[in-house]
Amino acid sequence: MNDTVAEWTWLFFVPLLAYCVWQALYFLIVEGLRRQRLLNDPEVMTSYRHSFYYLGMKFWSIFHVLD
Repeated sequence: MNDTVAEWTWLFFVPLLAYCVWQALYFLIVEGLRRQRLLNDPEVMTSYRHSFYYLGMKFWSIFHVLD
């Protein structure tokens, strides 16, 4: 039983924790440290800008089709 728990921890939870830390650091750098520089240059496309702008447009376009 202990081997199964240790295996799940190393195969699932440790990489998941590493990914969450990676995303938190990316968010802090992009939205914190470099926020003003990115706001001054609208040509720079970060993954957050892409997600909220383009995917948001696709999401809202569904409702226009239903009108």
